[in-house]
Amino acid sequence: MAMEAMARQAIEDRNYAALDRLRALGLRLSDEELTWPIEPPWTAAALFAHVAFWDRFVRARWLLAASTRSRIPLDFDDALLELINDASLHQWAAAHPGSPSRIASKPLRRSTP
Repeated sequence: MAMEAMARQAIEDRNYAALDRLRALGLRLSDEELTWPIEPPWTAAALFAHVAFWDRFVRARWLLAASTRSRIPLDFDDALLELINDASLHQWAAAHPGSPSRIASKPLRRSTP
């Protein structure tokens, strides 16, 4: 197996293991529990949506790094991260309570090595 394919598979395996842990938690929570505030305006549902977004973003960064044979993913500064979070929070908070946990329960399409 080529090094790039091995790196891609390792990324996928780690991603699926983390997704499985989130899926188990999300499926245990009721819609009511997902609306409980954590730190306003954050709710459990908004937090799941936030994690789902960043999971996909980080996965895409690592897959790009693997495909270009880079040892590290593209860098971006904390100010951009905060801007993305601030711009997205309203949308994440507006999601139906069950939607984020359903997002987390859907398997990402496996790419072929």
